[in-house]
Amino acid sequence: MTGIAAGHPDIDALARACLDQAKTPFAIVDQDLNIHWMNRAAHLEFDARRALENRDGVLATIDASRQAKLQQFMQAVKRTMSTWCLPCDDGQVLLRATEIQRDHLNRYFALWFFATATFTPVYADLDRAFDLTGREHGILQR
Repeated sequence: MTGIAAGHPDIDALARACLDQAKTPFAIVDQDLNIHWMNRAAHLEFDARRALENRDGVLATIDASRQAKLQQFMQAVKRTMSTWCLPCDDGQVLLRATEIQRDHLNRYFALWFFATATFTPVYADLDRAFDLTGREHGILQR
């Protein structure tokens, strides 16, 4: 659902703000790997230059020999979630993508990616949801 009803917030703007504040890097790219939108976390990940970069508005691998594999991965993505691990110096970057729109000329994808070396799982409020003790919650966090 898109658009604005009188007296209601701009849901599209709220959705963009939510994605922009997310800690997981996220971008919308097309079949040619042109970046149409990315959140702040994606900007930071590109700046870190672990395995991916924003090369003049195009998603690219730092290691040029892996660019063809990235293109093959994205071409194989369908409407179900697809995952690929891109090796980098300190581990790997995990990419998850799904096709979100297709027309007669273009395909567009939602793309989430993060370095496994810096990934921190977040288990928000599981201690309260499952009435865990402090020790149980600590074990879960590890």
